[in-house]
Amino acid sequence: MESQKLNSLLLEKFPQIRHQFDDFVSWQEGMATGSHVVFEDVFVPYILDRIAKNDAEEVKRCFDFVESLFSLHDDYADDVAGQSVLEALSEGNAHLDLSSIKLGKLSKQYYEKYLKNFQN
Repeated sequence: MESQKLNSLLLEKFPQIRHQFDDFVSWQEGMATGSHVVFEDVFVPYILDRIAKNDAEEVKRCFDFVESLFSLHDDYADDVAGQSVLEALSEGNAHLDLSSIKLGKLSKQYYEKYLKNFQN
């Protein structure tokens, strides 16, 4: 899958982040901007904001979307969902314990594997 397609999926599911997306990619390659940076720098902050506002329904939608990316069984989509969303949420300033969030089956498998590798 190409970045343009993955970024389009993100905006299709979350049109409310279009302004942040446009601002972010305006100095880059537009819709073709790499999905790793788009998801980490646009979608992850959105998720964190929804968590901070206790918007459980929207947080669930966000993680359902991440699960849908894993369900595509596409290497690039898997990498973006895993590295640029789940790992980004677990590391750095966010440092969330995702085990307290109801993840889908594939997301949970990725996260558990990540934790195991991270702890070793």
